[in-house]
Amino acid sequence: MGQEALKEAKRMEELFGTGSQIRAQYIELAKQKRADFAAKLEDLKAQMEALEPVKNEKKALQDAAVEKEKYALDKYKKTEEEKKKIEQEEAIKVSQLKENQMAMNAFKELDLNNDGLLTYSELQQFSKFDQNEDGEVQVEEAKVSDLAFYLFQK
Repeated sequence: MGQEALKEAKRMEELFGTGSQIRAQYIELAKQKRADFAAKLEDLKAQMEALEPVKNEKKALQDAAVEKEKYALDKYKKTEEEKKKIEQEEAIKVSQLKENQMAMNAFKELDLNNDGLLTYSELQQFSKFDQNEDGEVQVEEAKVSDLAFYLFQK
């Protein structure tokens, strides 16, 4: 049994030696991989640093373009608002002119003697003001509010 134990011990020693060699190889391989990874990482960092000025330049160009676009958009909006305001004012003026023209036409129709004045007797000629339909236009019926209603109903 001594021989066999010796053989077994030798075999175990060889296995241990082979295992140690394989372990050493893996350690070396891992060290190499780690060194390669560190070198690649350093290379990528250097590339990033080299590209940083380009990135900053492009960012500055983008910011300038955005600022110009914002300025142009603000100016366009302001111009459109001013244009809309002018159009509204013009529409009001046109409406006022139409109302004035309608009032003048109605006034001319009511001013039977064309003297530029409306008298009570002229208003009595128009049955439109005879609200109670008694055949006569009373002073209360020919008040300004009723006259205005008549003028703008034409």
